[in-house]
Amino acid sequence: MTDDGRITEEKLCECGGKKYKYAGFRMELYLCYKCGKFDCVTDIKDDDFIEFLEHNPELIPHLIGSGYLIKT
Repeated sequence: MTDDGRITEEKLCECGGKKYKYAGFRMELYLCYKCGKFDCVTDIKDDDFIEFLEHNPELIPHLIGSGYLIKT
């Protein structure tokens, strides 16, 4: 539930952990801190960036820390 009382759908990971939503780069990224898995949704037709993140997931904390991905 949000601060203004609206009910939001909470995304859960296969491991049972909560997935946290981040936005940036015309995409939404759902990250599970329990197991490290993530889902990425984007309106960009080129999947190179998503494939890059899949092969280099250690960059996701850097993108969050530097402000390129913002928790929503």
